[in-house]
Amino acid sequence: MLSPFEGNDAAWMIVSEDRSEAIVSYFHVLAQPNCGFRSVRLLGLEANADYELLESGQVFGGDELMSVGLRVPV
Repeated sequence: MLSPFEGNDAAWMIVSEDRSEAIVSYFHVLAQPNCGFRSVRLLGLEANADYELLESGQVFGGDELMSVGLRVPV
């Protein structure tokens, strides 16, 4: 997804075979002042499925996560 060798951010994603679950890791290597937020688009999800963010309980559509992305605080 995002290579740590090409910028200040790195992200990895693993999707289950049936595309019902995914694990996403996002890392911001060096802090920057007033950098706002970043959206990370996820790939390989089921477009018609709903996915729950375990931290907050928020539910997102697979199509939304693949086209708009998941907003991550920096």
